[in-house]
Amino acid sequence: MALPASLRLHPWASSYEGLIEGAEEDEDSQGPEVDPSVEVPPEGWCPRRPEAVAGPDAFLFVDGVRRVDVSVAALENERPVWGLFGSYGAGGVLCRPGVPASRMGEEVRRSLVLAATGYQGHLEVPAGSASLRYLVVSIGDKEQKEVRQAVQHRMRELEAELVAGGRLPAGDDVLVVVDGPLTFLPRWAGHSAAVVGLVKTHHRRYLEGASLARCIVELAPGERTPIFLVLTEREVDRRFSWYVRVAAPPPFHHPLVGIVRLETWAEGGLERARRLADITALVLPRFAPPLGWDARAPANLYPVAALEEHLRHSLGDHAWVRRSIESYLYRGGGAA
Repeated sequence: MALPASLRLHPWASSYEGLIEGAEEDEDSQGPEVDPSVEVPPEGWCPRRPEAVAGPDAFLFVDGVRRVDVSVAALENERPVWGLFGSYGAGGVLCRPGVPASRMGEEVRRSLVLAATGYQGHLEVPAGSASLRYLVVSIGDKEQKEVRQAVQHRMRELEAELVAGGRLPAGDDVLVVVDGPLTFLPRWAGHSAAVVGLVKTHHRRYLEGASLARCIVELAPGERTPIFLVLTEREVDRRFSWYVRVAAPPPFHHPLVGIVRLETWAEGGLERARRLADITALVLPRFAPPLGWDARAPANLYPVAALEEHLRHSLGDHAWVRRSIESYLYRGGGAA
């Protein structure tokens, strides 16, 4: 089906173009209901330093990036139709003791998202001697924010394919650390491998009460909080969660610097969650870079930061991609 004839560049949305973004938008400011008593009573909350625990032979870090290549708009029945050309990629980094880290499963995809119905197919955008292939996705009558969120959703789908689709190593000897919350993964993804989600930002307040909040900021590197249960309307969606300090905050920095939140599906049981919590508290600080090494250090771990940088280059130079799309629209391209 041909694209809207009036499809043109949307300059008012240009502030979003070219920005490389990850997964943290999945965390909003609305705090969920939690049960802090699943491991210890709330009055007994204090930092916990795990003893040596038998860990996995390897850690597999999975992450994705996305970018708005060009924002576009059209008119249909005198109503604006918002859209964007977006690129996104995902991959993994396998880390084993004594062996150089290796990237695997990397893939880049591109989509043209339109806030309309009935448009589908692929676009082949000429780009020098190559072409950029965009999948056309119609999401119905939506606002611009929801168009951008659709690219985030497709990036998350690609990450889920990597984790749950058998394209990456799995088994009892591998701990999969997904950058961001687990809510996008199919529930059975944790059946073939131990999977935890790692959230670097603190947009949500999960724990209320002075004693619980104090336990978080009093963590030393290598320590964790007790486990709490994130309650949801559907029991199958519930997760066990905990905080870990991967690095000490430098002077004059907020005490939350260097703290990450981790989560795993509650259906795996508390004992499994406790083992994963202890492993992450013991091992993740080894991967934490010093403040200043990266804009999000020390919470943006070395393997994740390196993978993001590689995926960022894999998306292609933004100015080159944008010029190719501009030329394509000028020539009146359509969907195949």
